[in-house]
Amino acid sequence: MKKLAISLTLISMLLTLSNCRTGTEYFGPSYLSLSSNSFKDTIPAKYTCLNAQQVYPQLEWSSSYNPDAERPKSYVLLMDDPDAVPIVGYIWNHWVLYDIPSNLNEIKEGTNRVGDFPEGVKRGLNSFGDSTYGGPCPPSGNAHHYRFKIFAIRKQTLGLPSKASVEQIRQSMAGNVIDSAVLICSFKR
Repeated sequence: MKKLAISLTLISMLLTLSNCRTGTEYFGPSYLSLSSNSFKDTIPAKYTCLNAQQVYPQLEWSSSYNPDAERPKSYVLLMDDPDAVPIVGYIWNHWVLYDIPSNLNEIKEGTNRVGDFPEGVKRGLNSFGDSTYGGPCPPSGNAHHYRFKIFAIRKQTLGLPSKASVEQIRQSMAGNVIDSAVLICSFKR
């Protein structure tokens, strides 16, 4: 039993040390996956605060639901930095999109801070105090891990106006998440 516990601990540590990994925040069976053609291991400087244009990365998601499974009516996309907690006291939100129509499965790379999104997609407030993409910008030193999270929602709209807070979005999502996927990558200055 002790060997099993040590083995599980080592596996967990190895997963934590990897630069880019996927997972889920949803606690049921997950059929949703999230990936990016913009990066594989670490987030390139192009998508960080080192680039004044604040280019946002390409992200795409796919699902392998069985024919009888409930289908999402919209999606929510959040990007955050949990490693910011010791510095600022809370998880730093970099990008917040919601009411993404269910017929979309990709956000194409953007060439400016605002960019054009398909009709219906709303932007929430990030920790920079605006509704645009704010690229990774950790203090010099240790790498920070950034979580790109996609949530499949059973409602077509969360019923919130543009520029809703992450707290408001999470409250409206409560009980309406069908599935989720997470892509975690790192960046260091």
